[in-house]
Amino acid sequence: MALHAQPASTDTRDRLLKAAKREFALRGYKGASLRQICASAGVTTGALYFFFKNKEDLFRTVVAPVMEPLVQMVLSSADHEVPLSVRTPVVNGVRDVPEVARNFLELCAENDDVVKIMTRDRDNPVMELLVNEAAAELANEIYEGLVVPRKGRAVVEDRFVADWLAGTCVRSVIQIIGAEGTFEDSCRRMGVVFNFILAGISGL
Repeated sequence: MALHAQPASTDTRDRLLKAAKREFALRGYKGASLRQICASAGVTTGALYFFFKNKEDLFRTVVAPVMEPLVQMVLSSADHEVPLSVRTPVVNGVRDVPEVARNFLELCAENDDVVKIMTRDRDNPVMELLVNEAAAELANEIYEGLVVPRKGRAVVEDRFVADWLAGTCVRSVIQIIGAEGTFEDSCRRMGVVFNFILAGISGL
């Protein structure tokens, strides 16, 4: 019997997420109403709480298709030798972005509704929390690279440097995906940000 119930449960969850996207896009995080989301999805509030712990959990799930790849993108761009290294050619005087970053920007173009939700509210407390979590993960990777002795560079023991670079990187990426412009504009901007971060680390 549980096997037959699964499609209905999946459908209910999908309807809740679609309704939540519309509500967050229309009213922002603070203005969004869980009651309205349930009404739009045609379900009870009990059904919502079956799938999601609270409003924050629902928002996290709505933005996960973009936020999770963003975190993976910035983490995959870091290594212990040269964090956020860019081993790509310079095109028209601007360093191109790594393939993982270009793939991420393509994903953002396909999920522009989610990107708008992520970038519309400057005072969204959950989005700020997500940004801080992503920056903390990246800062750990950068810091580990900075404390490894390398020829011509002293060990950097001040965690502030890693935290600042990581925060700058994550917030810049989110600003880029939310800015007006073409896909190539986003790629160019991302290349500039990555090159800036690399130059900052290389100069330590």
